Amino acid sequence: MFYVATGLLWLRAGVAARTEFAIEMILAGLMMAGTFYSQFKILPAMEVDRALAGGAVETAPVGNAGRVDFERLHVLSERLEGFVFFCGLGVVFVLSRESQ
Repeated sequence: MFYVATGLLWLRAGVAARTEFAIEMILAGLMMAGTFYSQFKILPAMEVDRALAGGAVETAPVGNAGRVDFERLHVLSERLEGFVFFCGLGVVFVLSRESQ
């Protein structure tokens, strides 16, 4: 809804305010894309790796292929979610600077 509402505001805004709305929309779009990729690509692959590791990744041997790939994907997932978080902070920052 935020994305749609910001798009509608962008259509009605003057030229000066459109830049801020465009930044908000870009950041929100990046947040949605990152979350989508995490939910539909990374997490399912991690579940496959969890099964390969025997269900409990922590108890699998260190050299287990499922555990190794799970840990790689876990780091990727953390970095991606950090990126999404900072994009959200960017949206809040831009919103806080909007003039009335």
